[in-house]
Amino acid sequence: MGDKVVFSKAVQGGYPILMVYKMTENNEFKYAKPRDYYYTTWEAINKGEGDLPEGSGGETVSVNTFVIMMLMNYKID
Repeated sequence: MGDKVVFSKAVQGGYPILMVYKMTENNEFKYAKPRDYYYTTWEAINKGEGDLPEGSGGETVSVNTFVIMMLMNYKID
């Protein structure tokens, strides 16, 4: 049994959904209470979703840059 099969069984055939903060010029992330409409899925940012503006070039670049920065700053103790 390969690692792909084990992972698929562990997540019951579905992959977790990564929710990403939608950056805006108001930057609600710093001061506002968390609300569902401040976030969208990783797939919506990268591929677009329905008629929503998510997935535009600038938004995709900013979210990908933000995730890369988080990964680069992650330290293993």
